[in-house]
Amino acid sequence: MPSSLSLRARCCLAALLCAAVGHPALAQPRPGSGTRPTAESFFQQALELQRAGDVLGAIAAYQASLNLDADNPGARSNLGAAYVTLGRYDEAITAYRTAVGADPANVAFKFNLGLAYYKSAQVPQAADVFGTVLALQSDHLNARLLLGDCHLQMGRFQQAIDLLALWEESYSDSAAYAYILGSALIETDRLDQGQRLIDRIFSKGDSAEAHLLMATVHLRRTDNPAALAELQKAATLNPKLPLVHSLMGRALLRTGDQEGAAKAFATELTINPNDFQANLEIGDLRKREQRFDDAEPYIRRALRMRPQDPTARFSLAGLHVSRGEAEPARAVLEAIVADSPTFTEAYVLLATVYYRLQRRDDGDRMREVIERLNADAQARQPGAKAADAAAASGPPAQTGAAGAPPR
Repeated sequence: MPSSLSLRARCCLAALLCAAVGHPALAQPRPGSGTRPTAESFFQQALELQRAGDVLGAIAAYQASLNLDADNPGARSNLGAAYVTLGRYDEAITAYRTAVGADPANVAFKFNLGLAYYKSAQVPQAADVFGTVLALQSDHLNARLLLGDCHLQMGRFQQAIDLLALWEESYSDSAAYAYILGSALIETDRLDQGQRLIDRIFSKGDSAEAHLLMATVHLRRTDNPAALAELQKAATLNPKLPLVHSLMGRALLRTGDQEGAAKAFATELTINPNDFQANLEIGDLRKREQRFDDAEPYIRRALRMRPQDPTARFSLAGLHVSRGEAEPARAVLEAIVADSPTFTEAYVLLATVYYRLQRRDDGDRMREVIERLNADAQARQPGAKAADAAAASGPPAQTGAAGAPPR
């Protein structure tokens, strides 16, 4: 199964990004709009209430203003900001979309819409909107930073590097920038360049974020003890720092400590419910325990964050198979192998599904693909040529490649 370290810098940098990005901008009353004083007075009242922290009062006042003047995009945008404060993201997105529709060139409205998608873990949608912000204003540093993090969340590491690498001078004091770009560099095996950015974070003093980034370097090198040591330091400095426990769970899984990993992933989700890897791993654990109804929400949430991720889609297919839902599993698996033609495990499960559906010819066709992929994988192993030579004078060696399912 394809794998990734899932270095989603939004998770690690919840505090850093909040400091860098702040809150959605509020639109001001429209100057000179004295033709509808009642609507304007409600707008002014809503703005004052929102600034004072009375979010529910502000929402009521904005709605009253919009009832009298539905064509005020500023009121729509500010209403969206109020909804974001309450975590009512669907309503916020509706309000922001209406504001953007009324004023498509307004960068602030577009950015606020992207921020609502981002905070609600609708990452592909957020990335699209932040891209349109940068098309209108290329030096919008917050949009660039958040788009870079969206690329990380979707596993588009090179795109994050391309987006951010030439802007280092503009982010000279930004730990968030250093972490996001450093994470992308580490994910693409440019460890020396990533180390430079780690050192930049450490230069500001010992921090949980710096230890977290060091842990990712160790994980890339499969040095699980060193990674766990760094993660423990990060957790000691900031026990609520997102991503720490998710990576701890990954490291513990590699050492065979499934129980410890499950606890770490569960802890991560209490800190950051939208952590991709923790959701996916908890979903898989619930599935293995045959707690299918409990598993599905976690897998669905992971898919919401990375709709095209083959591991998340494969997990959903496995859930369908476990429930005896052959047709939904077939549809998901056929899409996976079309997008990821070397994903051997997906072909194995798809062959199993075809046989269950009495589609023997299709199942046999999948077995042929599996055999070819296994042969290709064996040929790429170190010493493959020597093994071939030895095979000429003795019985064929056994391999650990993925096997085909029974018919």
